Amino acid sequence: MIGGPIQDQRAAVLAQLNASIDSFFLEGGTVHELQGFQPVPRRPHHGPGSTSSDPASLAAIQAQNETVQRVKQAAKSMTLAQAVQELGMGRTELHRMSKEHGFFFMSNNKERLQREIARQAREAERAKLVVLLREISGTGLSPYAAAKRLGISPHTVRTLTEEHALDFPAYGSKK
Repeated sequence: MIGGPIQDQRAAVLAQLNASIDSFFLEGGTVHELQGFQPVPRRPHHGPGSTSSDPASLAAIQAQNETVQRVKQAAKSMTLAQAVQELGMGRTELHRMSKEHGFFFMSNNKERLQREIARQAREAERAKLVVLLREISGTGLSPYAAAKRLGISPHTVRTLTEEHALDFPAYGSKK
C-alpha cells in the first residue's frame, strides 16, 4: 500500500534469527567453540643472498661459482661467439655473467676490421660525391636536380652542401 508504514526488514530478520537461536537451546543444543585463526610465520627466503646451511643449496652455489670461474677462464682467450659454442651456454646468460662479475670477452678483430673497411668505403664514396657536386654546383642546377642526376637523395645533397660549403643557387634564382 502506498504511503503506509514500511516494515523494517532488518528487525524482521533479527527477530527470526533470535527465535531460531531460542528454539535451538530449548531443544538441548550446545555451543561448541572452534579454534580461531592461527598466524603462520613466513617461509625463509632461499635466494642468492641468504645464508643457508642446507647442503643442497650450498652445492648449487658452489656449482654456480665453478661455472662462473669456467666462463672467466674462457673469456680470457675467446670471443663471446666462441664461448657460446665451446661452453654450450646461451649468449644472453654469458653476457649477463660478464656484467655481474666484471669480466670481458675478447673482441673479434675480424669484425672490427670489416667495420673499419666499410667505414672507409663510405667515406671514399662521400668524397667522390663531393667532387661531383662541386662540378655540378657551378652549372646552375638546383640541389634537387643534382640529386636526381647523381641518383642520391636531396637530403644527402643538402648535408654534403652544408658540410663542404658548396654553392648551389638559391631557390627561385635563375641565371
